[in-house]
Amino acid sequence: MSENVPWSEYLQKSLHYNSINSNKEPVRIMLSSVKNGVPKVQQIVYQNLLSADQRVLIFSGATRNADLMSVVKSSNSTHVIYWDMPKTKETYILTGRIYIVAAPALSYRFGTPPRRINIQTDKSAEEFWEDERIRIWQKISSEYRASFTWPEPGIPSVSQLGNGEGSWSVYDSNTIKVPAVSNIDIGYKYKTLDAIKETSLHKSGSIVSSATSSPSIKSFGGRNNNSEIETIHNSALDNFCLLIFKVTDVDYTQRGIFPPSRIIFSSKNGNDWKYENVNA
Repeated sequence: MSENVPWSEYLQKSLHYNSINSNKEPVRIMLSSVKNGVPKVQQIVYQNLLSADQRVLIFSGATRNADLMSVVKSSNSTHVIYWDMPKTKETYILTGRIYIVAAPALSYRFGTPPRRINIQTDKSAEEFWEDERIRIWQKISSEYRASFTWPEPGIPSVSQLGNGEGSWSVYDSNTIKVPAVSNIDIGYKYKTLDAIKETSLHKSGSIVSSATSSPSIKSFGGRNNNSEIETIHNSALDNFCLLIFKVTDVDYTQRGIFPPSRIIFSSKNGNDWKYENVNA
């Protein structure tokens, strides 16, 4: 993108000096929203910056998280991210809009990928963002990947080790959960989950293996059935979504110096950026 985005250089340096881009552990950020006049705070996980558009940050979440999906489904809503950089003692308060990139099979529920984001490619928006979703899915840690097989956050917990009564499968207006698999207990059974490396897109939008071998999955019970692995993997992948955050305003504070420095970056819907030094 040719337009100057002055705060992006600050953020990139902060990510580098705080070792965030090299950190394999999930970097959880607090997202603040308002739903029906009530403030809501949700955790989302940082993934990377979009190289083609310096205004855009990519986070991830789970479509089975009904609370999260209910506040981000509307691309017209304004959201705020509070991001503290502990090593460099910096704080970013990012204001902007969120677009959901869910599995193609769920486009009827969460809409199609964003078309107003500059991706600088000949690919369609649908193809580009699905490729990006798969690429990020394959690079996240196996522990974080396994969390997409777990039950919906916020509902009463029957057991964290599975109760031996079979899988669950519930669909509602906000979320999709891992479908039931015969004689398989889901719950918190899977602690790690490897990505299927060789893949091809299924017509339903799920990923299926084109390799002859299956990924290694460490689980309780010691079972490692090929059909179970593929079903659990694909269900977890369908549960994995990207949250595309287009920044419109930034409040940046550097507390590592004395006196502290604070800069307000503002724009017109992400364009025509201006900044002003203000009192911290």
